Amino acid sequence: MSHKTFDDPHGTSDRARQGLLDNKCEHGGKRHRTSGRRRRMSAAKRQRVKHRLAVKFKAKSRWLAQARAYWRGEAEEHP
Repeated sequence: MSHKTFDDPHGTSDRARQGLLDNKCEHGGKRHRTSGRRRRMSAAKRQRVKHRLAVKFKAKSRWLAQARAYWRGEAEEHP
């Protein structure tokens, strides 16, 4: 249930109505004025995943290079 009602000090003004509309608890989530934020958050999430994968791939390629150097006889110990 909404925490805000029209019994607030602002009365039944546009500000009070907008306060009710902006209240996320009212009838589920907000469905208006959220697409920009959603797009930015999705893009940031994709960037985080890309970065994590790049770090992982870089570590794996470094490990493979050390292992290959060992098997070629260029290094003393296996990683």
